[in-house]
Amino acid sequence: MSGAADWLALRDLSRAEVEARPGATVAEDVAYERVRGVDRISTPEAHFFFDGDRLRVVYVSDASFGDVPAGPLVDELGRGEVLRSRAGKHSTMHIWPQRGLAASVDEDEERLEFVEVFAPMSLDDYLDGIYEEPAPHLM
Repeated sequence: MSGAADWLALRDLSRAEVEARPGATVAEDVAYERVRGVDRISTPEAHFFFDGDRLRVVYVSDASFGDVPAGPLVDELGRGEVLRSRAGKHSTMHIWPQRGLAASVDEDEERLEFVEVFAPMSLDDYLDGIYEEPAPHLM
């Protein structure tokens, strides 16, 4: 799993399909950034956050997709909106809200750190409903 199409396909999975994946575990009433009061279904590939049966966001870390250069994703989708990332001082979040995708990029190593998948939305909706400004110590 290392490209936009692979990651975007994750949002088409139902809660039942995710729960049926090998190794899936469920944690109830958790949070992911500004998404609160949801259930997290963790699989070896990703963490899926559901509000009931409605998927709110999928978090995919580089632990599951390996060392993937950021260039091909940025070339495919454009630079997107760029904000600070919680991954570190040298990291930025590239957000394509109308596509339902965001990615943290280590700008020094030019590689992906994690990816978020969500329903297509406006940038304002992403900022209000998912993104959380990183802590000051990450500046």
